[in-house]
Amino acid sequence: MKALPLMRNDLNPHRLLVLATLLLFWVVAILCRLVQLQIFQHDTFLQKAQQQQQGYVQIAPSRGDILDRNLEELAVSVALDSAYCHPKELQDPQMAAHQLAAVLDLDEESLLEKLTSGMPFVYVKRKITPRESEQVRALALPGIYFQKESKRFYPNQELSGHVLGFVGMDNVGLSGIEYLLDKEIRGDARLVPVTTDAKRHILFGIPEESSHVGNIVVLNLDKNIQYVAEQQLAAAVEAFHAAGGAAIVLNPHTGEVLAMSAYPTFNPNQYSAATPEARRNRAILDTYEPGSAFKLVTASAALEEKVVSLEERINCAVGSVSLGGKVFREAHDSYGVLTFNEILAKSSNVGSIKLGLRLGEERFYHYIQRFHFGRITGVELPGEQSGLLRGPESWSRLSIGAISIGQEIGVTPLQLACAFATVANGGEWIQPRIVNRVLAPDGTVLRRQQPKRERVISTDTATKISAALNLVVEQGTGKLAKPYGYTAAGKTGTAQKFVDGVYSHSRFVASFVGFAPADNPAVVTLVMIDEPKGTIYGGSVAAPVFKEIVERSLVQLGVPREKETLHFAKALQASPVEENDWVDIGQILESALREEHGLPVVDQKGRVVVPLDERQLPDFAGKSVREVARLCSRLGVRLKVIGAGRAVAQRPPAGTAVFDDTVCEVFFNFDPMGGRTSLEVKRAAARD
Repeated sequence: MKALPLMRNDLNPHRLLVLATLLLFWVVAILCRLVQLQIFQHDTFLQKAQQQQQGYVQIAPSRGDILDRNLEELAVSVALDSAYCHPKELQDPQMAAHQLAAVLDLDEESLLEKLTSGMPFVYVKRKITPRESEQVRALALPGIYFQKESKRFYPNQELSGHVLGFVGMDNVGLSGIEYLLDKEIRGDARLVPVTTDAKRHILFGIPEESSHVGNIVVLNLDKNIQYVAEQQLAAAVEAFHAAGGAAIVLNPHTGEVLAMSAYPTFNPNQYSAATPEARRNRAILDTYEPGSAFKLVTASAALEEKVVSLEERINCAVGSVSLGGKVFREAHDSYGVLTFNEILAKSSNVGSIKLGLRLGEERFYHYIQRFHFGRITGVELPGEQSGLLRGPESWSRLSIGAISIGQEIGVTPLQLACAFATVANGGEWIQPRIVNRVLAPDGTVLRRQQPKRERVISTDTATKISAALNLVVEQGTGKLAKPYGYTAAGKTGTAQKFVDGVYSHSRFVASFVGFAPADNPAVVTLVMIDEPKGTIYGGSVAAPVFKEIVERSLVQLGVPREKETLHFAKALQASPVEENDWVDIGQILESALREEHGLPVVDQKGRVVVPLDERQLPDFAGKSVREVARLCSRLGVRLKVIGAGRAVAQRPPAGTAVFDDTVCEVFFNFDPMGGRTSLEVKRAAARD
């Protein structure tokens, strides 16, 4: 074989020079470009990089609390996890949908459709419970992340639901106070800068919980009085198989709404499960003919215009009044001659119509307007109805007679309660108020509601009407409304419903409106029962509910029983006290009570022991179910147990006066939560 020649090892120097030159130019070009980028265009490209890596996320603030007049929580906000997903990161969407649907109680097919929709971001489920959050985290699914969101919570369940309203998933108020004061409660959203990776995943920047909170709203509602009103109203509606009802408790001197309840009710924590009828606040939305309760306006106007006197005797016999060919009759027996007070006490239709005729259409209409019928009261609740009131030019020959006895006019329960408050406070119409004040998160008062006042009738007329209404309770149609230990004044109402152009003989509205104590009213209370079955009269259906609500409201407000006050005054008269004498007030009062009741029970010191008819609920916190049951049994209170473990909450709260038919709900938990951080806010508000 012939050997191959060896390759030459010599290199062309010209080629090396060209290669070296090219390398040099390449290095210089790179260096120049680096200098350009790092020095001359540094700020420009840094800004572009930051724009790509940084973004902003809108964070909604936590809604401010809603509190009752005693700074008890009615609505609060809690921070919960919302689970979201970046579908592209899921390894097995079908398996993920199956596991997540089982844990979060979701429809698997719908969830799978979301996870495979091609969207870069989808919510799996928002505002999940802590237990659900733990279960999802335990799955350790790639692409599943969590974000803190604020959720509205109503700790008292149905209590005050119609007044408070509710919020949607986006924390926007949709009803009640939550809707009307949404801007103030919700506060302002804020933009938070975040850092993302190349796939726009948030690396850091979102705070665990928003530090911004909305303003706090303090209502005039008293949670304990509200509970009593709702409890008694519900019991009456169910007992008479009625379509619904409403109950209102007002302070007649300030216009403060201490309670406003409607039935049926709903739980704002689960508002989507409630029917529109259940979410309807009948206290401001129902318009009905008030019937005999409206005779208050007729009588007040007649006295104020001096077309009748208290001493005058009026012929109220059947057939003594006729309008447009129609003879008006009484609801029950025929009456003969009645005084002014007896017309109200016996609820005489004939007598009331005669008073209306003496006034005349124009003057009567003027007073109806002065009592604010036919227009909204302006209470801080959305959707309030104005009622129905036609001008005299639209009245028929029968209208003045019909309106005098509460027909051909539509009122709301709140309007009628305000009319009675006008008489109770001495003749001034005062705008009803749900909201007491609005506070900043630190407790600073931002706004305080001031009521509007208008003089309607004189104090003298109001005093005379009050005396007549007291006779209704003492001797007339409202005897069942008399609260134990207190005087009261009020008026029954039984109205036929106007259905399909005629007055129904089977559908009625029963009501009772009044105030107590009669001489120095602390509360005005209205009870309206819609379409009761069996018994239909306001004196039988609504008056007993009025009695129960008023009794417990006055106890809650600390109003002493008038009977005890009279006994005390009597005892002091029997034992005159000289100036500078030391007086054992308790001993004098005990002696008076012993004489009244003839009680032989004495203690070791020989003093009379008088059993109280009022009992108070103890604080059940931390006690077992058995301990709570034993205490409730001793008090004669019916117990409703919710949960297991140790008591963490109760309704009504500790210190509430209870009676034999009181139901106490006690909530138990094995891991009770600690106190809320808003305590400092409450203390600041209390100092105001």
